[in-house]
Amino acid sequence: MGILIEEDTLIVLLGLSLLAGVLALVLTRIGRPCKEQYAWQWVYFVMLAVVGGLTALTVNVANEYWLWCSSTLGVMIVGGTVTMQPRLPQEH
Repeated sequence: MGILIEEDTLIVLLGLSLLAGVLALVLTRIGRPCKEQYAWQWVYFVMLAVVGGLTALTVNVANEYWLWCSSTLGVMIVGGTVTMQPRLPQEH
């Protein structure tokens, strides 16, 4: 026996999870290094795992929500690796 969840509820939970993942990315990337940012990095890592799991699940069940999940996962991965700070000129 599986857990029965209505499709509308599932869509809302999926959307909230994806938004939380992007929010964790934004909160991790803005600001200066501090103790709070270190905590947000852990939240980002957990949400990256959640979004990755949701992506694998939606691709596996072959529903139309896999595109949302894979797009969010891609944005989170690229956003987590790109540096937002200006480059300093190098001295020769």
